[in-house]
Amino acid sequence: MAPTSYCYSCVPMDEFPKKLRDRKLPVWVGILLFLLVATLMIALQKDKAGGCKQQELLQKLQEEIKTLNQKLQDKYSELEKLRKENEALVFGKDPNNGKGFPNSGISLRLSMAAVLLPLSLQTLLA
Repeated sequence: MAPTSYCYSCVPMDEFPKKLRDRKLPVWVGILLFLLVATLMIALQKDKAGGCKQQELLQKLQEEIKTLNQKLQDKYSELEKLRKENEALVFGKDPNNGKGFPNSGISLRLSMAAVLLPLSLQTLLA
């Protein structure tokens, strides 16, 4: 007795592959595939162009960061130099060799600054 799930093909096996080879895609399917491929290619080109622009922008920003870091280092070294000179003036030491010197002129300059600063502020506010 044959199993119940066994089926016989209605088409003889030698004719079945010939019919599949003779079939062609409808024209609308070909047009649809062409439009799909063209759309994907255009989207890829736009993404590639956007990526190039972002990479150029990134390079510009990196160069700007380098220049700003260099300027910051220069200002920091200038600030350190001025701080050392200021300490030398306040404590009465020569900034070059660290030896003390009379600071009577320095105290006069500091007292003049204390008098001139409020006067200049008053003239600005008037």
